[in-house]
Amino acid sequence: MTRPFGVSILYGLLLLAAAVLSIPGLVPLAQGRGVLFWGPAHLVLAFLLVVASGGLLAMRLWAWWLAVAVTIGGLVASVSDLMATAPAGELAGIVSLMRLTVLAGNSLSILAVYNDVRRPPVRYETRRRPFTIGILGAFLPLTAWIASSFAILALVVGLVRLQGGAFGDVTTLLETAVTYVVLAGLWAAAGYGVISLRPWGSPLALSASLAGVVHGVYRLSESPPLGLVGTYGGWPATGMWLTTILGGLGLLFSLLVLRSRDGAGDAAAAP
Repeated sequence: MTRPFGVSILYGLLLLAAAVLSIPGLVPLAQGRGVLFWGPAHLVLAFLLVVASGGLLAMRLWAWWLAVAVTIGGLVASVSDLMATAPAGELAGIVSLMRLTVLAGNSLSILAVYNDVRRPPVRYETRRRPFTIGILGAFLPLTAWIASSFAILALVVGLVRLQGGAFGDVTTLLETAVTYVVLAGLWAAAGYGVISLRPWGSPLALSASLAGVVHGVYRLSESPPLGLVGTYGGWPATGMWLTTILGGLGLLFSLLVLRSRDGAGDAAAAP
């Protein structure tokens, strides 16, 4: 059973757009300030894009319309931010331009898959998924979104500090960004596999979650914390704690899915 290639690609693009959309709520933290009052609105839009990404993998038409609505809202917010004076300085301007670019590219991809979603070649909705697989399939894109959000934040902060001549923590910030990107990619791929009922989905989710826990425990045990000399408003520790906790939950859900699958296989093999 094959899913249209464009829908599979759009799944990853929507997760990327969700990560970029969530940054406005995190950028002020990178400068030691609280989340701006409009930050939660961007986080809500980002969360809805994550929901849409999973729905599109299941070939749900409502997910396509949700992606369209959120993308339009994100584009309006991005254009407004670019036209206004950036409240958080140069960093916010870079993020606004990044959001506009990603969302504009996504809008074309969303339009391109409309016919595939409206008349899917395979009716995935008729395939019943066990409850544990449904939970894991919803959880993994969410985890990938959070990891990729902090990856983009660490990357942007590292590049801005590098441009400003502050080299102290740049290496650690960029290393953290790369690690988050790898973890986010693994969690996103595992989510694709689990939602698509691929046999490799759950083992990949287990491996990625274990890697997230090991990385988080190692980083949190460093002195100074995370290997960073500055506090940056606390966001690096927040990101590390979140990915570590989510990695632990991913381990639990993956083990439950693998156990239930093994149990189903034993029952089917019984005389």
